[in-house]
Amino acid sequence: KYTPLPSWAVFKADQVVNVKVGTNHNMPNALIHHRPTNELQAKFSIQYSVARALADGIVRIKDFEEPAVQDEHVRRLLPLITTGPHPDMPEDSPKQFGSEVIVTMARTKAMSAPASTTPATAPVMVIRVNGRRIAPWRSAT
Repeated sequence: KYTPLPSWAVFKADQVVNVKVGTNHNMPNALIHHRPTNELQAKFSIQYSVARALADGIVRIKDFEEPAVQDEHVRRLLPLITTGPHPDMPEDSPKQFGSEVIVTMARTKAMSAPASTTPATAPVMVIRVNGRRIAPWRSAT
């Protein structure tokens, strides 16, 4: 199970300046749809998953079905999300299955923070808002 974000950490697009997602360098090869328009594309989009998590506080299976993929409050966040390789997550590292999401809010200065040090056996997505860690999400195993 995933832990929902606290209610104060759910965002509207007009509150967000940008979202940077750092992953290992292989992840973008599989998650190829930056602006998904249907169910299948949404399943292969890190941007959609992150936008859904930030907009609703949780991502559920039903969020990858129509008409959820077309929800405007989620789609408005998609252009604000960029992805790229995280310097601390090389493919031969125990951290290669993690990711870090850095959210820059409209009224607060962004701050950097180190990536998760969780072992590869327990992948984690670390959410940071303006440098403050708000949610470690462990994958269900």
